[in-house]
Amino acid sequence: MHSGTRRTAAAVALAELVPVPLLDTWLQNQARRWLVCSLDSEHDLGLSPEAVAAHADAPITPLRRVALWPLKLVLKKLFIMFSLVSMVREARAVLDLPGAVLE
Repeated sequence: MHSGTRRTAAAVALAELVPVPLLDTWLQNQARRWLVCSLDSEHDLGLSPEAVAAHADAPITPLRRVALWPLKLVLKKLFIMFSLVSMVREARAVLDLPGAVLE
């Protein structure tokens, strides 16, 4: 597996959390283009910029992105809230360990 594949997949997934409707798709396309270009240079395929774009770019559909924007904002806030709750639970579990000094 290519060394940057996991990082690129994570970057594409995390770019979905960007709250700006068209910026998230643009960031995902940039990450995918980086992966295609690095694979191209590694295997000496000689892809043109148009071929890279054809392989890497997802279509930017503004109406769908704008329509889903409020839902994305709500889900992002819920994700942050659940993360904070999980962090508090983990901290409480650590403090409740036998032998923990709270003084």
